[in-house]
Amino acid sequence: MASLHAAAVGAIEPTGIAEFGDINHASGYDFMAEEIRRIGGRKLFLSTRNDIYGGGDAAREWYLWARPPKDLELLPGSEHGTDLLRVDDLLRKRVESLLLGFVDEVASDRS
Repeated sequence: MASLHAAAVGAIEPTGIAEFGDINHASGYDFMAEEIRRIGGRKLFLSTRNDIYGGGDAAREWYLWARPPKDLELLPGSEHGTDLLRVDDLLRKRVESLLLGFVDEVASDRS
């Protein structure tokens, strides 16, 4: 969420930003539509649909507010963020593929 905040206030201007299981209105962050609209570059909002902490809700909300280019990926389940990267998680390969694909897209945008 710190990187999203830095982009929203203009402290950084990312070519791409991936939000993975982050939540809104928590941990000192309270993002509003105008802040998310300010963020340039490619954006990926990734979470499980029913993230136990609200990551899916935040991803949906931020995706609606964000300017293109943007992608929303909501995976089945209720796990939160990096729990999906556990060795035994069935969605791990899908998450890795989405994140690596996003990095490839951002890198090709720069060339």
